[in-house]
Amino acid sequence: MTDDSVILEGKLEDIALPTLMMSLYQQRETGMLILSDPTVNKRLYLEEGNIIYADSDDPDDSLGNWFFRQGAISLEQFLEARDSVALLGSWSRALMDLNIIGSESLVDGLEKQLYENIYSLFRMNSGIYTLNLSPYSTLEMVTLSAEIPVVVYEGMKRLNAWSKMHPMVGGPRGYLSMVKELPPFVARLDMTSEETHVLDLCRSGMTISNILDASYLLPFETYKLLWIFLTLGIIAHRDNGRLQDEASEAGELVALVERYNEITSFVRHKLDTLPKIENLFHLILEELAPTYSELTEGQQELELHGTLDPEAILLALRNVPEKDRLPLLRNFLEDVLYSTVHLSETSAPGEIHRLVMEGVRKKSVMLKGENR
Repeated sequence: MTDDSVILEGKLEDIALPTLMMSLYQQRETGMLILSDPTVNKRLYLEEGNIIYADSDDPDDSLGNWFFRQGAISLEQFLEARDSVALLGSWSRALMDLNIIGSESLVDGLEKQLYENIYSLFRMNSGIYTLNLSPYSTLEMVTLSAEIPVVVYEGMKRLNAWSKMHPMVGGPRGYLSMVKELPPFVARLDMTSEETHVLDLCRSGMTISNILDASYLLPFETYKLLWIFLTLGIIAHRDNGRLQDEASEAGELVALVERYNEITSFVRHKLDTLPKIENLFHLILEELAPTYSELTEGQQELELHGTLDPEAILLALRNVPEKDRLPLLRNFLEDVLYSTVHLSETSAPGEIHRLVMEGVRKKSVMLKGENR
């Protein structure tokens, strides 16, 4: 490594190219990734983790070859343009100057050929990779803005490399689950309904064997998809026992919310005749928001029915250390209950408030042991 701008190089046999590309995306790198074997060099130009251009020394990757393969030009036109490339400097100039391709078709073809050049990288299994962060000019480029995870998804779907899939995915007893927060790029993956179904199967965790059985795709295609999802970081290997512990904790938290919901919904029902009752319950959420900002989000059902959404609460609690979740939830639920009772005391007629307090006392018995 004689050039100070080169920060990484190695053998393609020692690293999975999609994994390397995802690392460049996550680090938002800007520079050039060069893949070389004894006969060809291929280059990806990156800008803040996105691919903006790709080129190749392989004559078969040329723009003229692409147009010829698509049937957009004849053999005679292809050969005429090829013979003019050396004089005119590029395929695009030759095709334009010889009036073989119009400007609009040329731009469209350039973009599609660039993607083909990018996807051809995934077929390189040996050689050298070099990451170079030196500046480069884009003056002669028709640039893209291709998000690397989207490119990786499409590129890996073109592969059938079992020898690469199996070490990452593993055997049938392996347990896979979706990550807690899907990255935004998932919405931009061009997934079929069958592929989306495979991702949904991983939502709560499932063995690889069961995923293959439940998928609508062929087992090999499903297995390849799991390989791609793992590379993209949207599913992960998980310990089944740990997942069961997490499910048990979630079940405990949901059960606690539901027990408080029984009380607050009772109060909400008794106060239903009060004018602007929904606005009054909305004020409860507003008053609690400064202390419980995330837990109060998405809780409009409290205004309408006096109940909290357990799923929204579980989602909010993911950002809280595990040891603090249950105490925080108990404090929140107690404050919600206190606020609803206080609302009854200050806004309801005496007889209705008396009925409210009788019901609350009876229903609160089941909570005393938990909240000590």
